Amino acid sequence: MSYLKIYAPVVALMVLVLHAPLSPAEETAEYGLIDELVVTARRAPENVKDVPFTVNLIDFEEIRLNRLHSLDELFRQVPGVEFSTFGATSNGLNVRIRGVGAIAGASRDDTSVIIYVDDVPQPVGFSTIGTLDMESVEVLKGPQGTLFGRNSEGGAVQIVTARPVFETAGYLRGEHGEDAQFRAVGMYNTAVTDNVAARLALSYEGEDSHILNFNTSTPLTTPRNLNARGKLRWDVNEEVSVEFSSTHVRTRNFAFVYSLYPQTEPPTMDAPPDTMDNDRDIDQWNLRVFADLGFADFTSVTAYSDSEDRSTGILYEGRVLRSGPVGFVPIDYGPVNNLFQRQFFNQELRLNSTRDSNVFWVAGVSFYDDSSRYETFGFVDPFFFPAIPLNADLNERKFDTTSAAVFGEATYPIADKLAITGGVRYTWEQKDFAIAWMPNAFNPNPLRSVALDQDFEDYYLTGRVGLTYDFDDDVTVYGIYSRGYKGGGFAERGSNVARGLLDPPYKASKANSYEVGFKSTFGDGAIRVNGAAFFNDVADDHIFTFDFFTQITAPENFDTETIGFELELDWQVTDSLELQGAVNYTDAEIAGVPENSFAPVEEGNRIPNSPYWSASAALTHTHPLKLADGSGLTLRSRLSYGYSGARQATPANNLLFDRYHKLDLRIGIGNDRFELYLWGDNVLDEDIYTAGFGGGALGGASATIERGASFGGGASFDF
Repeated sequence: MSYLKIYAPVVALMVLVLHAPLSPAEETAEYGLIDELVVTARRAPENVKDVPFTVNLIDFEEIRLNRLHSLDELFRQVPGVEFSTFGATSNGLNVRIRGVGAIAGASRDDTSVIIYVDDVPQPVGFSTIGTLDMESVEVLKGPQGTLFGRNSEGGAVQIVTARPVFETAGYLRGEHGEDAQFRAVGMYNTAVTDNVAARLALSYEGEDSHILNFNTSTPLTTPRNLNARGKLRWDVNEEVSVEFSSTHVRTRNFAFVYSLYPQTEPPTMDAPPDTMDNDRDIDQWNLRVFADLGFADFTSVTAYSDSEDRSTGILYEGRVLRSGPVGFVPIDYGPVNNLFQRQFFNQELRLNSTRDSNVFWVAGVSFYDDSSRYETFGFVDPFFFPAIPLNADLNERKFDTTSAAVFGEATYPIADKLAITGGVRYTWEQKDFAIAWMPNAFNPNPLRSVALDQDFEDYYLTGRVGLTYDFDDDVTVYGIYSRGYKGGGFAERGSNVARGLLDPPYKASKANSYEVGFKSTFGDGAIRVNGAAFFNDVADDHIFTFDFFTQITAPENFDTETIGFELELDWQVTDSLELQGAVNYTDAEIAGVPENSFAPVEEGNRIPNSPYWSASAALTHTHPLKLADGSGLTLRSRLSYGYSGARQATPANNLLFDRYHKLDLRIGIGNDRFELYLWGDNVLDEDIYTAGFGGGALGGASATIERGASFGGGASFDF
């Protein structure tokens, strides 16, 4: 599709530029006024200008116009947010912010970046979160353990879904595109009584995988995702409100995908038929209570979640093995089955200042209890590596985490334009680990049954202190120091059990983070410009290492350093034209390697999937059309651009991914109630790789690639 690289950007720009206004007189003088941006980055509503660290806000309209349907699509909108994924549901997702986070994740409980959905923590490694009925997404950069807990070493993502309102309203939306891509979304809101309202939202989406099975030339999988959420709101009186929500997520036919690098066209994976699958079910119930106490606002958040993840995959990808020193494929090169189950309970109570208070403050207590079980089964290798731990009739690991904390933060004006911020959190955490293992008949290990367990507890402080100075109503500068902490733990997979030994826990990671920045508005609010410079010094971050020939695995701790800067622009050029842009520079490297490290990693290596430069831009244009009957329609176009510089794929820095430019386009026509639109995704047909393995003992280099250029259409109807 090389012609797309020539014509698609030209067509896209022409559509936007040729949306000329009907006449100069129809432009108004009020286009410069941008409303105050209110966020909950510190667990209570406040102007984003008053938050003493970087907050990137993605609102409902941006989610809709950019067609951001998944977590990775959201993350790509924010330069400085880095992620790697092997294409499955997010159990393979590793997220860092400004280079801070696990170098290579050791478990699904990694809390480098924590996601909060309606005040409830969701570990990134076990979150299948679509963008169903979302109101806003706030990306909070820098350690956020002070107020968000569960460590949040690199940052946090605060997702706010829409609340029920006291009116009848709803919408229906549908999309269809190439490779059988489809998405159907609906929402209905109604007032049940004068003080009770209900809201139900539902989405169902799917596609044919763009990765083909090398042996059959058919799509490797046909992923499907169902997401449903119901909310009930009860305003007891003017001071007290109760909200209950129930969420169900059901995914089918996803897969952990990798194959020989560089990919063929179309990309393929050499796997036996019907061996690639990843299914997941998540049920979660939340109860939130809000109360206006006069002197403060009170919030109680109670949540329970029950999840199950079932996957089938292969340990050996055929073409990767044949391309390297191995030179052949084992007689039986699949499958291996995995089962991961998790239940967690979360309770938080907090108080915060009212919006009209001169002093911002928030304080609270929290409790979190998590139980999970990881089991592998069904794998049989009598020929290639019969002694590996996977060759077992029983291979079950149980993890339990209990955490309790007390926290608080305040911003106090110490002069007319100067304010000081201080916050602290004290956390106690207990982790327990148990393993049961029995080799199968093909495994020659003399140990025929192993049962081991261990535990540890930790106490730690996180916090931050900062200063803000208001030059005037339009310009604020700030500086902040934050102390981040990510607890140690136990790796999901380990090889020591085959010797009757436990795998030692990996150590906690500690981060010292420094940020200075400014937030400003100009032209009566028409232009908003924010910027920041940062330095992060991290000790003992986590990496999971693996040797193919010995099948030995080990979690280790490496030091890292990151330094960089970023700029963000939001410019309402006219009442019909808006420009958004952001750029990030991050120099992120491994600063310390422990003695006798098992990993082939050297000091000074780049942190994987962390480019020096990343950027995003979006141009939105609306153009009114007058019809002969006097009615009117609006033509709305959005051109979105994302850039990532070259980046290393592995901690060993033995696979370099090229830079890419991602261009997306959406053009719609409609009015306040309906819209028809066309969309193009990755219209330049760029090769975008999201994760990889370097060549070596296993075979040739391998990687996971995203879909190339695709196009489609959609319709929406509001009522």
